[in-house]
Amino acid sequence: MNNYARSISSSVFGILLITSGNPVIAEDKADASPVIATVNGAEITAADRDLVSQQLITRGQQADEARITEELINLELMQQEAVKRKLDQSADVLAQLDMLRTRVLANAAITAIGDDIVLTDEEINAEYEQQVAKLDLQEFKASHILLEDEASAKAVIEELGKGADFAELAKEKSTGPSGPNGGDLGWFNAKSMVPEFSAAVAAMQPGDVSSEPVKTQFGYHVIKLMETRKSEAPQMDQVRGEIERILRQGKLAKKIDELRAAASIDMVEAKEAAE
Repeated sequence: MNNYARSISSSVFGILLITSGNPVIAEDKADASPVIATVNGAEITAADRDLVSQQLITRGQQADEARITEELINLELMQQEAVKRKLDQSADVLAQLDMLRTRVLANAAITAIGDDIVLTDEEINAEYEQQVAKLDLQEFKASHILLEDEASAKAVIEELGKGADFAELAKEKSTGPSGPNGGDLGWFNAKSMVPEFSAAVAAMQPGDVSSEPVKTQFGYHVIKLMETRKSEAPQMDQVRGEIERILRQGKLAKKIDELRAAASIDMVEAKEAAE
């Protein structure tokens, strides 16, 4: 395939990706939209170009009208070539077209349902409180000495028990990147560490040194917990958009459940497999 053909193929594929995704619902094409090009008599209108432009913009991409027009021409040419080859009669193509129609209509319904959803301040505030209650706001400040084997870690614990300075031992013996800083890991929450390390720290009190080595994928840790604190929950104005998204998704899921409950659904394949 030469470079020009490869460029056309890439352009057409890009348009196909756009038009087969979640569509922006455009105005009815029956409206008298100006014709911007014809391809063997088939019209390409400003509405066609605007639809692709809107879809690009919603994806944060630049909408170059001249390039979009060229790609629409390429797309129409490939569509005409498919008909010429009778690909529009292929069972596989017909199935894909049917699925595409279903997706477009389903997405249109989702958009319409979303437009109908009204969120009250009471709902938003209640959801915010629920989400905040789920947050693990506990933070830890700890140091560690990372060793390659359990015996070395136990030997370090024994030295610490005899009064050795934790930071100095970390500088001398730790194989981790925090070693030169005395093993200081700074402040962190449980999710930022591997589970074994987080579980060990959570079971300690400030000032404690782990009495047994903590094994993780990185080696064997000797941990000293320095301090703990509670971080602040995000303010409503920081997360309001996400809270509204969660509520809208919940209401949409409820609507789908209602539609399923009211529909006649026959799981033919499952019934046949059970027989």
